Amino acid sequence: AGNTIRAQIDHRSPAGQEEISRRAQWVAALIDSLGLCIFIGAAIGPRLELLAALISAHTGAKVTEKELLELGRKIVGQERQFNKAAGFTSVHDRLPEHFLCEISPSAQTMFDVTEAQLSSVHGD
Repeated sequence: AGNTIRAQIDHRSPAGQEEISRRAQWVAALIDSLGLCIFIGAAIGPRLELLAALISAHTGAKVTEKELLELGRKIVGQERQFNKAAGFTSVHDRLPEHFLCEISPSAQTMFDVTEAQLSSVHGD
């Protein structure tokens, strides 16, 4: 969850990836919980205020971007609690070993986000 392909970042650098990944995961969880197709993300992009305005117009209840992002954060937290109760650990949140030691032929890069960076995304 939390595709960052549209983010205006250097995808080949691990620098600054944590916050972007975290927010993308929260937004994906939010969109899923609203019953919307993930493809709406391409239409709204990082503009959650547009989604808040649409929800407010549809329901008549004032919803803010901040409230939507907080809802996404809570959903991801609940999912992580569920997974922990089911026996999953941070080990299960990692890519297979070959991503860490093999160069991608198409991108000529290797996954180089550190363990500390991965753990910091959700405070593990």
